[in-house]
Amino acid sequence: MPPDPSRYVGLTFSPSGDYVYFTRFETRLVSNVYRIPVLGGTPQLVISDVDGPISFSPDGSRFAFIQGNTSRNEVSVLVAPADGSSEPRRLATRPMVGGYTLFTRAAWSPDGKTIAVAVGGQTWIGSGIAGDVVIVGFDVASGRERPIVTGRWDSIANLDWLSNGSLIVSGAELGHSNNQLWRVSLDGTIRRVTHDLNTYSDVAGAAKAPVIVTVLGDLSSTISAWAADDSSLTPVTSGPGRYDGQEGMVWTPDGHLIFTSGVGGQSDLWLIDAHGSNAHQLTANAGTPRMVDVTPDGNSTLFVAVRDGQPGIWRLTFADNKIARLTDGIHDVFPLCLPDNRSFLFTRFEPTPHLYRESFGGKPEQIPDLNTLAVAASRDGRTVATLSVEKKPEAIDAVPLDGHQDTRRYDILNAPVMVTWTPSNDGLTFLESRSGPPSLWNQPISGGPPRELLNLHGERIFSFAWSQDGHLAIARGPVPTDVVLISMN
Repeated sequence: MPPDPSRYVGLTFSPSGDYVYFTRFETRLVSNVYRIPVLGGTPQLVISDVDGPISFSPDGSRFAFIQGNTSRNEVSVLVAPADGSSEPRRLATRPMVGGYTLFTRAAWSPDGKTIAVAVGGQTWIGSGIAGDVVIVGFDVASGRERPIVTGRWDSIANLDWLSNGSLIVSGAELGHSNNQLWRVSLDGTIRRVTHDLNTYSDVAGAAKAPVIVTVLGDLSSTISAWAADDSSLTPVTSGPGRYDGQEGMVWTPDGHLIFTSGVGGQSDLWLIDAHGSNAHQLTANAGTPRMVDVTPDGNSTLFVAVRDGQPGIWRLTFADNKIARLTDGIHDVFPLCLPDNRSFLFTRFEPTPHLYRESFGGKPEQIPDLNTLAVAASRDGRTVATLSVEKKPEAIDAVPLDGHQDTRRYDILNAPVMVTWTPSNDGLTFLESRSGPPSLWNQPISGGPPRELLNLHGERIFSFAWSQDGHLAIARGPVPTDVVLISMN
């Protein structure tokens, strides 16, 4: 295939080795499977609406795949004939959040009896819901589902079968940011294959040999401060093997930066000066903190985590360095601190999203008629930026909390995105990939097209945060990758 800006989310050889099947996004939300001869030729459409790589049965007559449907808030595992001649058979369906993991493989076992699938963790809103990832197996004949292994990873990037009938998994361990490789037997026994600071973002097993192929990359990140007036980037953190800011960061009112980091081998919260001095760790064994926000008075920070097996939104008070759990939902996300310094908003999936308000130490109260995923709050606390789950996840809505004004909608190209309000409250800054690695864009609240704010041209932006006085912090890193073979003897 010639170079093309389309997004590819799956490559699979046919069992005969004569064809390559690829999954490609045709529009913002529609992805289809094509096949093309290994020696080249014209691609042929096989099946529509597939969200990841396909996996063939041993005889090559059928393949399995995962399909998401945001309008119905569900994700399914299906089996289809290899030539696309008839309707797929649906094995099972779950709610989108916490369901079968999109863009991963529904892996068909070498003996043809089992299809293995990852459940939970990464979803279309990113990896903000963690700590509950499991692997299940479907009996192909009956469609019955059974657990294979539970509670080991924060997220799973992909999985496949080895020729000996065990699984190979690319997953991030609880409390860690980088994916490692793991071998899983059907009895649930787990053995770690890799032990390093790299990330193995994909994995596939050979059908008839004890060999795997994987994509090895350095997806570490450091934080820099960006000044719009002179377009300069000033390092705030530095060093190899870091994962600074990838899961969240926020400026305090006095100009310090709170950020997530795996520098100590475990993901925790850190605090640093704007110029990169006086860094110190705020939490220990925080349980993969993410989605960080800070109260306007700077006295405490809120974050999402699973601490000691307890999921929810947590609050760290700086005066006494105490951490308390505010909510107890495994799917409570995006804590948004309000100007009164005593309350916050958050979204709870039940399994559809609902917006709640809660006072510190109080009980959550659902906000009527706001069944949406709120990802950012304006600095006056009157408006939230939301991503629609049901109809248009490629649009941002600015929704007034009091209902006295009309909702404003702004089209963007891709989901998921990270969104924040600008310091002046007159725009929304969002992270989006239009061609190549994600870049930063500004959408004026008054309307009109968005304009590109920052593009690192080949380097990846993982996350960002605006300070009150207009400074921008970005978590950035290289995107080098290599394809490697590993013998599993």
